[in-house]
Amino acid sequence: MVGEGGEQRLDHPGLTIPGAPGLVGSLAEFERTLKPRTAVPSQRYARFLVLEDEGLAAAVVTARHAAEHLRRMLEELRGHSSDVDAVLAGVAPGFFSEDHGWRDIFEELRAAGPRFMDYKFVALADYRRYLLHCVDALNQVSTDRLQSTLCEEVHAQGEESTVLAAARRGHDSSARREEGFVRDLVRLPRATTLTLRPGRDGPFELWLAKRRFRVETWAGAVLVDEQGQRASLHEGRNLVGRGLYNDAIVDATFTDVSRRHLILDLVDGSPAAITDLSSAGTFVSRALVEVV
Repeated sequence: MVGEGGEQRLDHPGLTIPGAPGLVGSLAEFERTLKPRTAVPSQRYARFLVLEDEGLAAAVVTARHAAEHLRRMLEELRGHSSDVDAVLAGVAPGFFSEDHGWRDIFEELRAAGPRFMDYKFVALADYRRYLLHCVDALNQVSTDRLQSTLCEEVHAQGEESTVLAAARRGHDSSARREEGFVRDLVRLPRATTLTLRPGRDGPFELWLAKRRFRVETWAGAVLVDEQGQRASLHEGRNLVGRGLYNDAIVDATFTDVSRRHLILDLVDGSPAAITDLSSAGTFVSRALVEVV
């Protein structure tokens, strides 16, 4: 049976895939559904960022080992896709991450019995890509942490002089920060990714500790602080904070803002999700987040 666009479609209803609108009824549609799931979600990335050094190193080894295990499995299956069920039977459900619904996807494929052989092969290959992206993300976190350590002393000296200068200008007045802080904002839970509600008009406002920021999107996405300084944002995941390794670097005089404060996800140029990483907190209007 051939569907729209000449895709070969199945004679049976298809697969139920977590997050997919309706049943998936063709291999091409299945591949499109899996493609965005190979990226590391922000909540997983946030957990990488808060790992201690030993835990970070262990996570790299675990993800790399799992990816290598899948590589060997896929090599064995090339030309023998009919053996994929036997291979899957030897893999514990806990091997697959709950991120992006991967574990549920493989449970659905197992439950399908001897059908969907090509689907199962594609799913294994894409899950390996996801694991490799995890390895890349972990290595990047490790590299950023090393660079941060090397820059710490120089950066701290620069901060000290800058803060003293700002204090003399009156920019670092705690009384003014208290006066401007909106008390009815809600603090985001740490290391938890929350979806931002669509359909917002005008700038998206948020507070990092007691510093007011806004995200403007009408002429390219930028993060603007309370003094009018602007930092560009890009599509996808943006790490925000005072550290020099961030995508959007916050003014060093804002010492209450963490070096690695939050992750802001942009989709089609607009804020789509937010993840707090800080000790001082990230605050937004309750109406802007899906779950708090």
